[in-house]
Amino acid sequence: MRYSQDLLCHEYYSIMTNILSGRSVPVSGNVLMCYRRLWSILNNNKIRQEVRRNRYYEKPTIRRKRIRREIAESRFKEAVKKKVWLILQMKARGL
Repeated sequence: MRYSQDLLCHEYYSIMTNILSGRSVPVSGNVLMCYRRLWSILNNNKIRQEVRRNRYYEKPTIRRKRIRREIAESRFKEAVKKKVWLILQMKARGL
């Protein structure tokens, strides 16, 4: 199996996971903890969103609009994060 360069590494997990690494979690003892781990892996890999999206057919024009909207939302979120970080740095310096 070939792994991509952008491996998802989180200190909580004992193994490194990415989109290609499967969705199985070894169960030993606490089932609830393993269920949470599987749930977070699915969320991080955006599997749940993909399943929800593929439930119904999406026309190509609507798909393109959705992708453009998602890109714009992510850019906006990134810009807001940068502004908030800048404001917090200015407050820390006393400006």
